Amino acid sequence: MATTALQTIKSWFVRGAKPTAAQFASAFDSFWHKLENIPISAITNLQSELNAKANTTDVNTALAGKADLSHSHSMSEVNGLGTALSGLQNKNDSNLQTSNQSIVGAINEVRGSVLGLASQLTDIIHAYTIDFQTGRTIVQERNLHGSVKLTKIVTDNVASLHLSINGTAQTIALSSGTWNGNIAIADNDLLAWSISRSTEGSIAEINIKYEYNS
Repeated sequence: MATTALQTIKSWFVRGAKPTAAQFASAFDSFWHKLENIPISAITNLQSELNAKANTTDVNTALAGKADLSHSHSMSEVNGLGTALSGLQNKNDSNLQTSNQSIVGAINEVRGSVLGLASQLTDIIHAYTIDFQTGRTIVQERNLHGSVKLTKIVTDNVASLHLSINGTAQTIALSSGTWNGNIAIADNDLLAWSISRSTEGSIAEINIKYEYNS
């Protein structure tokens, strides 16, 4: 099967394009199906990593020179073992209870820290970039999982920027190529970005920051 470059496949499925059956077939042929076995040769450096591992013969040879650990010893033959076990048996219940309480306290402390961290994750700012190749002026947005808000946009080679949400267009007012604000995006909203370039024929890009709504 022939493999088609990812950028070529993306160019077939831009807004307004009409991919042919052959292009659909080429796109599918360029990826592994979950029911297909991936050969070792297709995974970068896997064969060399496996070759660097010790084989069964090497391990057995190394173990052959070690002491035989299959036999057993009596307690009396292990110096100090009986005394140590007696000391453990003499530990009273109050000491064990104190230890258990300490362990429970430590677990609760860790649990509190984890819950605190989880509550802060909704405030993490996420970002990604959309590239407009030399011949493109419109890009349909990939779906963002969950309800989010756009908070900042930084552009390069963009004279004007427009955002369409479910078909309703609005102009993003750029200041020195940057916009700061708050645009709410629902989970099922469909976005489309359109631009005009400062310099025609050159690549343009928009860098988007967003936050998940808590």
